[in-house]
Amino acid sequence: MQGIADFDVLKKALVNYEESHLQRYPKRWLDLAIVYLDVKICLTELIDNIFKHGYPDQQTKPLVMINVQGLADRLEVEITDNAIPFDSSSANGQRFLTNKLVDRLDYQRLATGNRVTFLKQTTRVVR
Repeated sequence: MQGIADFDVLKKALVNYEESHLQRYPKRWLDLAIVYLDVKICLTELIDNIFKHGYPDQQTKPLVMINVQGLADRLEVEITDNAIPFDSSSANGQRFLTNKLVDRLDYQRLATGNRVTFLKQTTRVVR
């Protein structure tokens, strides 16, 4: 399954991000651990829903791409796929969960699939 490799790449990017920030800000290790867990849970939920609901005919070869950008004060994550359009009216549980975990969540329908972007602040933990 292609999604497994994407998680390995993401984990490596997040670990590298954490290690670089832990060296400069050792007192923030707990905040960074919370950021990591929030991002991991949000990504798991989004990716799970893409594979569960985005390819009902199972004839389209799934293509899911994850882009993570670590900035000084936040992580920005973009997930794009070639799945069917996302039905936002049936996503109340997912929206509730992800909005509790991240600071901003946006959805956009593309000509070739979907794009979900989210932002997680790293300078403060928002709950």
